[in-house]
Amino acid sequence: MKFDETLTVVDAYVLPDYPTIKALIMRDDKGHEVYLEYPEGVVKVPIDKNMKVRLSIDNNKDENYRQNWEVYMWGKVYYVAEKLVRISLGGLILEIKGYTEPVNIGEKVYVGIKRVQG
Repeated sequence: MKFDETLTVVDAYVLPDYPTIKALIMRDDKGHEVYLEYPEGVVKVPIDKNMKVRLSIDNNKDENYRQNWEVYMWGKVYYVAEKLVRISLGGLILEIKGYTEPVNIGEKVYVGIKRVQG
């Protein structure tokens, strides 16, 4: 799986039962919508509404992840439907609507997140 887009956070709210986890809803201009359960209270990298975020998902680990990403984690694809992919990140969920490239259940993926200026 490969996904590398700059998205705008259109909504961000703390999950009621999990005060260290924020739900982020992000969109780009290519028709993708991403829902991410983001462990902001743990990683200490604040992301809020109207911010721009670069999100990368790749099967290959970025050997320079410490320099390239503010947050880097891995997960497994657990659900695939028409234009919909869900990934488990240690129990947190990342969902992409509008994804049309090939992807398979069980794929290990690496997820990089970086805040973008502008």
